[in-house]
Amino acid sequence: MGMEEQCRHHICSKYALPMNSRILSIILPIYKVEDYLPACLDSIYNQGINEELFEVICVNDGSPDNSQEILLDCAGKHSNLIIIEHPVNLSVGKSRNDGLRVSNGQYIWFIDPDDRIAPGSIDKILNLCTTHKLDMLAFNFVRVFNNGKIRDHGAFYEDSSILSGEELIRSRFGKNFIYYLLGFCWQYIYNRKNLLENNIYFPEGCYHEDSAYACRALIHSKRVMSIADTIYLYRYNENSATLQLSKRKSGRQVFDNVFFSGDLVEQLGHEFESINPEYGKILLNYARDDYYNRVGIMYLPLPYREKREFAALVKKNKDLVADKKRQMTFFNRLFAVDHIPVISFLTVPAYKCLKAIKRAL
Repeated sequence: MGMEEQCRHHICSKYALPMNSRILSIILPIYKVEDYLPACLDSIYNQGINEELFEVICVNDGSPDNSQEILLDCAGKHSNLIIIEHPVNLSVGKSRNDGLRVSNGQYIWFIDPDDRIAPGSIDKILNLCTTHKLDMLAFNFVRVFNNGKIRDHGAFYEDSSILSGEELIRSRFGKNFIYYLLGFCWQYIYNRKNLLENNIYFPEGCYHEDSAYACRALIHSKRVMSIADTIYLYRYNENSATLQLSKRKSGRQVFDNVFFSGDLVEQLGHEFESINPEYGKILLNYARDDYYNRVGIMYLPLPYREKREFAALVKKNKDLVADKKRQMTFFNRLFAVDHIPVISFLTVPAYKCLKAIKRAL
């Protein structure tokens, strides 16, 4: 056995890894991130760990900037970087799903390309996941500004023993789990086989695609561990697409938040009912009260053209909307229509007046 093969054999033995396979697949959806992508890739490749143990799958989702050139340059230096190209922008959910479909690792980590990971993260993850044969690993994160200063800590988790996903949710968060587990898909490492066997994919073509992903994966996981370590560095970027979209008050964002995200949470509630009926009901109530019955207050501030966009989406998705309207109050049903209701013109001045009064106080 040659020196290189001996080294490979030693690495595989350390992580209980079959020869010629990888432990971890890191999946990055790429769109308009040229300013942040190099730092993200550097944080992955400066871990001081053998690159044969992991792969980096970058899905260029029709990005119009220089992200592709950055990826090609990095691929020339690292043979474990795989590039998938979408001819047009198809959505974050589609990008992550495509990355998952071509992945070869035993474990999956979805990372956003404007974020970074902490030094030593990959080695720790590989050791924990392979030693304990985990379905999921949960960890903490920190929000940082573009200048590197810490904004706040997402210290959700403590060191735990091996639990089922439902046991971790119940013991760590109790009935308040909805405030911690909806979103943040990058805060977990997932067993790839478990995701595929339970058909856990992201919805495609909409915003807020990760609303229920992590929580759904948890309730389908039997061997879960959490650690108190801060592994993920989430960039609080005031120029991010999400924050800019929020400032523009997009009709598409409001529709997706109310109906698509609400539907994901409702579906999750029905799945959870068979495991924990009480927690399943909490999710169903949350979908009704915090998604479907917020349409009015989210719709009112929209500019006229965004109201038109919202109405067009209601018309396009009339079956989905009709199903959710059964759970809405009379007030909210007034706005879940395929035209711009007269009431919106009557109430917008009052809404702006109330906001002005609040600011003055």
